Amino acid sequence: MKKMILASLFASAAFPAFAANVNVHVLGKVLPVCTFVNPSDVTMTIPDMTPGVDAQKQTTADISFWCSKGTSYTVSMNDGLNGAEGKKNIKLSDGDASDLIEYNLTADKTSGVGEGGLTENKVLLTAVVEGAAYQNAKAGDYADTVVLTVAP
Repeated sequence: MKKMILASLFASAAFPAFAANVNVHVLGKVLPVCTFVNPSDVTMTIPDMTPGVDAQKQTTADISFWCSKGTSYTVSMNDGLNGAEGKKNIKLSDGDASDLIEYNLTADKTSGVGEGGLTENKVLLTAVVEGAAYQNAKAGDYADTVVLTVAP
């Protein structure tokens, strides 16, 4: 048995141990995303419209969002639920297809570059109803829903 242990010791001394190496690559990816700071719906209320008084009615809303740093974004919106021929319309609640009042909805910015998730960007929306648009409108509550999109 002593001879066997001695033989093992000599064999170990004759063949030194070698370490093996392997590279470990750690990868990650930051996605080019844009998102609204507060994803809740936004309500814009146009001031009361009085037929016979030809006055422009206007309301505004600031909407905050952020985009990944260095990500180009666009801000866009659809024509709304009552849009027709590229025009936006508010519709009389329980009214028919002709009970519409045309309005314009604009955004103060339509593109830009994100600065990261801790830096808010703001877009100012402005809704305008011209005085002539509601002069012959039926009395009642009018509404529309427009989808605002911020996309990389």
